[in-house]
Amino acid sequence: MLLSPQGISELIEELANVRASMTVEQPTGIAPGWRFVITKTPIMATQKHANGDRLLILRHNGHGWVPFTFYVHAEHGHRAVRHADAEVIRLKAQEPS
Repeated sequence: MLLSPQGISELIEELANVRASMTVEQPTGIAPGWRFVITKTPIMATQKHANGDRLLILRHNGHGWVPFTFYVHAEHGHRAVRHADAEVIRLKAQEPS
């Protein structure tokens, strides 16, 4: 079977959605020797919702767009949102002009 780049992206997205719906969660730690591909200076987008929650979306070269939500009202939420805001500001400052 030969897949196009779009076909591979669709397969990755479908597999990620299936994996995210499973009751056994991903490990919370990084396994020793785990190999991964790093995206240097990823493209990102952010949104602030009316309730204060933040959405951070990062573009990985292999995984595509990967969204993360920081909830203000969750335990440690305010700290996580402040950290996310600071990280977005730091990463944007590093972007080439």
